[in-house]
Amino acid sequence: MLSINHLLLLIPLAAITYLISFLLVPKVIQLVHKYDLMDKPNLRKLHVVPTPSMGGVAVCVAIVIVVSISSFFITWDDGLFIILSLLGFCILGFLDDWKDLNAKLKLALQLLFSTVAFLLGFKIDYCFGFLGIYELPLLVSYILTMGMYVLLINAYNLIDGIDGLAGGLVTINLAFFSVIFLCLNQYSYALLSIIAIGAMLGFLKYNFHPAKIFLGDSGSLPMGMLMSVFTFKAINSIDPETIPHEFSTWLIPTLIGINSIPLFDTLRVFVLRIARGKSPFSADKTHLHHMFLKNDFGHTLSSSFIHISHVVIILVAILFTQMLPMILGITIVVILSVLAFELNTIFRLKNQSKQKKILKKKVDQLVKGNRFLVSLKNE
Repeated sequence: MLSINHLLLLIPLAAITYLISFLLVPKVIQLVHKYDLMDKPNLRKLHVVPTPSMGGVAVCVAIVIVVSISSFFITWDDGLFIILSLLGFCILGFLDDWKDLNAKLKLALQLLFSTVAFLLGFKIDYCFGFLGIYELPLLVSYILTMGMYVLLINAYNLIDGIDGLAGGLVTINLAFFSVIFLCLNQYSYALLSIIAIGAMLGFLKYNFHPAKIFLGDSGSLPMGMLMSVFTFKAINSIDPETIPHEFSTWLIPTLIGINSIPLFDTLRVFVLRIARGKSPFSADKTHLHHMFLKNDFGHTLSSSFIHISHVVIILVAILFTQMLPMILGITIVVILSVLAFELNTIFRLKNQSKQKKILKKKVDQLVKGNRFLVSLKNE
């Protein structure tokens, strides 16, 4: 069991992880170039030149190296499970980046992982009185847990669409998770969060626009896995007999806030695709980041806007929902998420209106400058 004394290792371990990740990323870029594993442009992608992907390999390897070395003097809670899961999803993502794996195979492997995680206790089996529900039946708990794992893992995978976005969101989440786990006395998970931040920062140095490398499925899938495991670990760390009810009232909306943007983006896109008669898994450009780019925000401004909105949503959950009943707190977080990002629809409509006015003005100028068109207009 990791003790509070081990938190003295926070800065050194985070610094070592950052350095390993920072040094590994260029090596990954070289190997991707050498073996021509580049992420090539197509109709569904935003970059216009072949760009190295698989940056998640450097991130995961850095985390695994530091956790493995530190295990000689630290007893990690669930350390083996975390390491094997990171490596497993990193390999799965690497193969998907390389060979574009079948969606059914990826889903089957995700369900297998979800089952293992459920059996190890990373699950939803208690609702803290939300909607009058406390203990969940085993089957309901299993189905709900499996669904949430698959949804969260793929949500972080799908939002990895522009430079710096997914990596920034995960880094922000890790910072909040480190605080949450400290409050829950889960020191090993707090330390793991800080280590992962170091790895992500080492990668983000190369991922901000214009990106030299993308996170890829080799990074977004394991990071999605880590976010889902951390979410369930935080929930399972609340003992109704020892933790005050007020704490769960604060924590549950905060966890929803932490995952709100990837979840909202994924559900929003699925609904739009189904409404258009398409498969929810079909590729298109209807994600939030696509909408911002259509409004001429650019990669840096789009990512920054989403990152800032993400922090605001989480802070609202932390600062205000503890003063409200849980169901009201959750409702506020959800509504705030929707309002924050449906503003892009307003921006897009305004932009379209502006473009129409500009086009009409140009047409009028063209007509006035052409005598033949003027005569036709007068007739």
